[in-house]
Amino acid sequence: FKFLYDATLPIKTKIEAIAKECYRADGVEYLPEAEAAIEKYTRMGYDKLPICMAKTQYSFSHDATLKGAPTGFTLPIREVRASVGAGFLF
Repeated sequence: FKFLYDATLPIKTKIEAIAKECYRADGVEYLPEAEAAIEKYTRMGYDKLPICMAKTQYSFSHDATLKGAPTGFTLPIREVRASVGAGFLF
């Protein structure tokens, strides 16, 4: 097993690596709630934890109507949570 990113990178850089490399997104858009959580977790020192991302099972994108493996979309990040005991952000 090998991560797509260096664990020491900032949270946003890790999220963007997953979005672009795994899901073929062109970019990422962060909602205010996600921005606030990222700032909070960074201040708390959790920014070095790995990222576990979840999205619809019907598409590689965030949109279930985009079937198959679409490209050219912006992946919205609605929230970021911590599972510190398990050792990851999601």
